[in-house]
Amino acid sequence: MAGPNDISDPLANFQARMNQILAQANAQLQQSEHDLQAEFHHQEAQIHQPSSNSSAPGPPSYAAHPTSSTTLATAPLTCEGRNPVSSTHWYGWPDCCICTHCFTTFAANTPLAYAMPFQGEFVSSHTTCDLYSPRQRARYLEACKTRDVEPLLAASRERSVVWQETVGVILGREAERDLARAKAQTMDVSAAHNAMIERYSGLKVSFGDEVRDEWRTDSGGVYSSWNGVVAEREGKEAEELWTEAANLQGGNGELIAKLEARWAAVE
Repeated sequence: MAGPNDISDPLANFQARMNQILAQANAQLQQSEHDLQAEFHHQEAQIHQPSSNSSAPGPPSYAAHPTSSTTLATAPLTCEGRNPVSSTHWYGWPDCCICTHCFTTFAANTPLAYAMPFQGEFVSSHTTCDLYSPRQRARYLEACKTRDVEPLLAASRERSVVWQETVGVILGREAERDLARAKAQTMDVSAAHNAMIERYSGLKVSFGDEVRDEWRTDSGGVYSSWNGVVAEREGKEAEELWTEAANLQGGNGELIAKLEARWAAVE
């Protein structure tokens, strides 16, 4: 006869054992998460704690920015620099925007971190970061010392105007060049496709599978199908587009060099 703790049903015995294993695994997982959180808080406290063996002054009287730890995990690996970014979060001021990367890696634990009206503000329009360059970071650190952000904001406003007149123009010219190249490549592919159909049509005529039709162009071309006419026209258009792209590349060289120099003076 079975004892009081025996389970006669093998399936029930298996399910009971699995429930016990899952409960143990869940308890171990919770303990691991607790240990990791405790270690993280301990390490974070050590970062902001002055060393007792050093004569250097301790940390400033201000507290670490509350978002510095949590935001760092999701911050972009790099700053986009002078390139505009849309639909993302920003710190800083309307006249001096700071991307998440530059905030978490440079500005988060500074006296001005709490004074920023933008605290992860979502901005849908295209915006550029104002705190990636050494010149701007030096201005920011000076503002931290003096607690006066107006010189930083004034320089950022001037910098923004120069950006529009230099980098904005450069990006626009590069976009025009890239568009001409893309159109030329597309036209080349289409011309090649129609030329292939034309050759196939010519082979069918030569083998007597089709009656020869003649399609003539103003340039004197004679083709056995309409595709040959289209291929000729598209080939000429592709050449014109490649020439336009080359002119944009070469003609912009001197202008872009001057614009780059002007931007470098304020970047």
